[in-house]
Formats: sequence, C-alpha cells, structure tokens
Amino acid sequence: MKRNLIDKIDLSGLKDGRGVAEAYRRAVNFNEHSHFQPLETANIHVWFDETAQWFDDVFLWYERRRLNRKFRTLEKYAHGFPNLGNEGRPLSNAAHNLRAFGFGAFPDLFAHPRLRLYAALPLLLAPHADRGEIRWILRSSQSTLEGLCEVFYSLHQKFS
Repeated sequence: MKRNLIDKIDLSGLKDGRGVAEAYRRAVNFNEHSHFQPLETANIHVWFDETAQWFDDVFLWYERRRLNRKFRTLEKYAHGFPNLGNEGRPLSNAAHNLRAFGFGAFPDLFAHPRLRLYAALPLLLAPHADRGEIRWILRSSQSTLEGLCEVFYSLHQKFS
C-alpha cells in the first residue's frame, strides 16, 4: 500500500523525482523487511550527506508548491519567516510564543512557533549555514550547532 502511494504524487518540478520515488520504495521495503547486513559496510557520513541533500531538494520543492512561491534556495526560504504559512489562530499563537520565547517573541508574536521549525530545520542540516540566522529564527542564545539543535528539539517536542 505505502509503496504505491508515491506513484500517485505529482513529482514534476522535483529534481530527480524518480530517484526520490525509488528511495522511498526502498525505505518502505526496509521498514517492512529489515535486513541490516548491507548497512554494515555503509559509510554513514556519505549516507547522511546524500539524505540531507535529498531532504533539502524535497523540502524546498514541497514548500514552493505549498506556498506558491519561488524560493531559489533554503536560505531565501528561511528569510521568508514568519510569512511561511498561516497556522493556528493568532491569539493562540501569541500565547504559545510568549510561553516559549517571552518578550523575544516580538515582532513575530502571531506566527505559529512551528513556522520557526520549518525555517530552521534545513539550515541546521546545511553544512555552512549562518548560525546567527538560525539563532534569530529560534530566538536562541546558543551559538554552537549542538546547542541550536537542542533548542530545535525542545521546540519540536512542544509544537509538532
């Protein structure tokens, strides 16, 4: 069932859509029939880099379609915060933001905090992303990648 869902999705405009569909089928197959032996010799670092690149491509493709905007890069997408969609209700969003960020939530008080996660995730995966920008999006005082990831995970647990 899951394996066939990918065939129903219009992947036009996605770089290597067929490759993404095939990778999805392999992931479903692995989930259903786990066989770990071929993974014993895999280079996890290369595999992570490939997976992160595919995520970037699919994420940007999806967000372009969802928002009907032409973001050229993930950095341009992140600069779109807080205008990355309309989630939640403004007053509820304001309450969430005040609890999570205090007065640091201004001027984006009415944007749902999940939009921060959308904007920050691709930057956290990028090898040379501007940490200052990630700090601004997450309203964090952390300056290390590990610290920013901890802030991201904490917000993810609350708002996803």
